[in-house]
Amino acid sequence: MNFKTFLNLIRVLFPNWNFFDQIGHNLAIEYRSSNTDFWQTLELSASRGFTGLFFNPEVNLALAQGNIIEHFARDAQEQPENIENLSSYKMLRSMLKLNSPSVDKIQFKLTARKDNEFQILYTSNWLQL
Repeated sequence: MNFKTFLNLIRVLFPNWNFFDQIGHNLAIEYRSSNTDFWQTLELSASRGFTGLFFNPEVNLALAQGNIIEHFARDAQEQPENIENLSSYKMLRSMLKLNSPSVDKIQFKLTARKDNEFQILYTSNWLQL
């Protein structure tokens, strides 16, 4: 068993997965609507408090959305030819629809950042939501 597999197995024991923050690139989804020309970053933050030790659906949602982005990044690199049929793509599209309900047409891109490096991993066509 390699070290990464071991870390994935023991994540269950910790209530906050940020303990295992990635050392590598930080993935982000940027999007824009047909009404605007500028890209906005999809924020996955949630407020934290004492009650969050026992019940914190906002952090759980942010972690789940971060997981969707990570899965999509891996899928986009492994299977770029059939990307719109992938479940991670469909989940990401639904996630964008939930985060921007008043928008009818959207475009998104997946970016990876590390220190001063910036790379666009995928840019979608305009999507009808």
